Amino acid sequence: MAERDAKRLKTQKDGSPRIFKTFKRDCVKSTDLLLSAVSALERGLEGLSFAMLKVDTSNAQKQHSFVDVSIEYSPWNMFGDEEPHSGCNIGALFSDGLEVLKSYADMDSPKVPKLNLVQRTALQNLLEFLSKKIDHETLFEEISSEEHWCVVLAQHLLSKLAVSSEYTIASYPGLRIGDTKCMCKQNDDLVGVIGDTSFGLENGWHGNTDIIFEGADVQVACMRDEEDQDDLSVSSMEMEASDFNFKDFKQIVAQTIVFSFLQKKTCGNKLKNSLIPGIGMSKKKLIVVFYDAENDILLSTKPILLFGDKEIVYSALVFLWLTLNYKEFCTGIPDALKEFKASFLPDPVLHQMYIERVERPLHIDHTKEEKAFPWSDKNVRTVVGKKPEVVLSDLSEDES
Repeated sequence: MAERDAKRLKTQKDGSPRIFKTFKRDCVKSTDLLLSAVSALERGLEGLSFAMLKVDTSNAQKQHSFVDVSIEYSPWNMFGDEEPHSGCNIGALFSDGLEVLKSYADMDSPKVPKLNLVQRTALQNLLEFLSKKIDHETLFEEISSEEHWCVVLAQHLLSKLAVSSEYTIASYPGLRIGDTKCMCKQNDDLVGVIGDTSFGLENGWHGNTDIIFEGADVQVACMRDEEDQDDLSVSSMEMEASDFNFKDFKQIVAQTIVFSFLQKKTCGNKLKNSLIPGIGMSKKKLIVVFYDAENDILLSTKPILLFGDKEIVYSALVFLWLTLNYKEFCTGIPDALKEFKASFLPDPVLHQMYIERVERPLHIDHTKEEKAFPWSDKNVRTVVGKKPEVVLSDLSEDES
């Protein structure tokens, strides 16, 4: 009965969600923090900046799984000044989203989206998440495994922020298709399903990601923390700065690029722009890579602190919310930055292959032997060798 009453009280008499007024009234501090987050995004503070990247080398032209990705990249000098690798503020990509937040947080005349109901719902989701602490507490529970963390992230954070909350999580040894319960202490029913998250190309990059938000069309990778790193090619300074396994980061770059081609193929002109994000999340930090398959633009943030000491960092949370709802809030690459091409697969034939042949799902069943010896012995062709040059003598002559 109490639950039905709560649902009845959720909307005003005019049909609008009560949260728009109650949040402003009861969460004054949170409203101020929202404005601070907007300011950080607009100015590139608190790590909320990105670099434009160019691909120097990669193995994307041949069949490789995401776990075997090889890619080297370097940042563009966007501004040609004395600091050659300056970043750019993340807010430059999300003008629509920041306008929605600023309009709502305005102290004198707060406004919410009127015509765009999806943007309105997205704002409602953010405010409801900020006002409810139960999911926050779950995110700080002790985690027993990587699959445990993936499920909790999808169930208690990502699905709360995305307008399209349905998701698919890859199956693991401890997480199998058909499982319907979250691995949190509450053991609540999953919003999403355990299923197939494979995508890619048979003759290019391919594999599985950890989570795919279906309606939102965002793929998420659960990345290992610093203490789990085993890539000895990364210096200790880089490891300390990133808090991510560097090899995992290269995978999320590759997955984002391929997923962007997939969205270009499946969504076509339905998207506001062709800048597609990929999200990587450790137990503390967030990193986001974007790739525009139409304009060949690749950019990435550095790792951004999301989970502090039993608290969620507002600016990073708002950025995550914008990214999950990029279809509504992302305004694409500013014209001034479109000249900084990634040069991913400059060969037009290979580039076209990624456009035409990317698929989801994608299952490639090759044995290890076939990978090591990728040639066939079924139809052996007879080839005539060179004329022999061996000097021979008659056996009888040799005996004499």
